[in-house]
Amino acid sequence: MSLENPSHSFGAAETKTNAAWDSFTRIKAPTFEPFVLAQLEKERLQTKQFVRLTWGLAIVAGILTLVGTWIVDSNGYDPRLTVLPGGTLTTLLRIAGAKRKLEFAKRYLSILLPSTLSQYDESLAFDYDAGIDQEAFDEAELRSYKTYHSDRAITGRLQETEFSMAAILLNLPTHGLNFQNQKDAFAGVHFVADFNKHFRSKVQVLPDNSENSLWGLGRKAQANSRNDSVLTRMDNQEFEDAFKIYVTDEVEARYILTQDLMARILDMRKQLHPEISLSFHGSKLSILVPAKDFLKVDINVPADHDPAIQALLQEIDSFISIVDSLNLNQRIWTKE
Repeated sequence: MSLENPSHSFGAAETKTNAAWDSFTRIKAPTFEPFVLAQLEKERLQTKQFVRLTWGLAIVAGILTLVGTWIVDSNGYDPRLTVLPGGTLTTLLRIAGAKRKLEFAKRYLSILLPSTLSQYDESLAFDYDAGIDQEAFDEAELRSYKTYHSDRAITGRLQETEFSMAAILLNLPTHGLNFQNQKDAFAGVHFVADFNKHFRSKVQVLPDNSENSLWGLGRKAQANSRNDSVLTRMDNQEFEDAFKIYVTDEVEARYILTQDLMARILDMRKQLHPEISLSFHGSKLSILVPAKDFLKVDINVPADHDPAIQALLQEIDSFISIVDSLNLNQRIWTKE
């Protein structure tokens, strides 16, 4: 299994042309002993079989529940006598299948990622069960939510910059069932990096269509202010067309959002997602990127399938490259 320097890509992103996005295209797929891949493939097939079994049993349980409900109701009994236990059994079977898929995903990524991340720096680490702290997410004020969950964390240091990134689920179940009908649901990646200066103010760069989704912003806030921030304008029309910028100190905001940084953010937006959000707060830069399938492991794809492995490497590379693309290692500011 060998993959040569996967290029940056993310979803339907365009091919990168900015040299800053090309400096981290040096990772290769890790090489494993044949028995390791054979064991992973065996586990994948067992997982796939188990999931099929649980889904099949869930369908049978659902059908029997419907038939039993009809019979009970026809005889004048309370249909809940069959609906409640039948529905519970069906749900438990689906959850069992989802948990088994999750267990395999953890196992697969725990083998694949450590040797991959070490190609960037030995300090980089992956922990499926770890995430970005909820308080840290709240400090960025990038999106409102009722329920919060974060996992699949990658943390470490690239040269001068400490960073962490993790998947987040807002207003979504965490047991693996897929509910797409929740209007306020959000799945994405939260990337946090050290900006090496403790700002006295806060700068938030939000998608221009964010009036209905971000932190209870609303139309009135879009036009005027956001909490203690005010809507400001920058001397970059393309940046203005893409984002709404909220600041607590307009002078300091212009020191942070230089012409060079705005150009780099626009380039990053083209590569990652058109609805990225950024927050400069304290000594940190927070970036929120919609990404519903971050580090997804597909049990229908063989464990040693090169294109699938390459896709995972490209996804990781796209986020780690933020450090270089935004030139975060250039220390022109110092903490006060």
